[in-house]
Amino acid sequence: MPVTFIRTRRTDYTGQLRKIRQTMGMDDQPTIADKKPAVMKLEPGDYWWCACGKSVNQPFCDGSHKGTGFGPQKVTIDEEKTVAFCNCKHSANQPFCDGTHAKL
Repeated sequence: MPVTFIRTRRTDYTGQLRKIRQTMGMDDQPTIADKKPAVMKLEPGDYWWCACGKSVNQPFCDGSHKGTGFGPQKVTIDEEKTVAFCNCKHSANQPFCDGTHAKL
């Protein structure tokens, strides 16, 4: 028996989702904490990178994201090294800086 596929129109709900998030008090875009990266030497361990930009402990999470729709990102460092964390929160290579801050 042949299978028939019915093509349906794809609807873009981006605008509607944005309105719902705003109504619920959820931010649509992260807050730009700084327009330069946080360069630091880290010891091995787990770190929680702030994705919302509201933490007073940048670039690390302090729980300020609650109710924003954003959450922290876990970063595991296996050996001591220097990293450049994104502080503009718009990097395509999150949690690390990719230079996007220069275009904001």
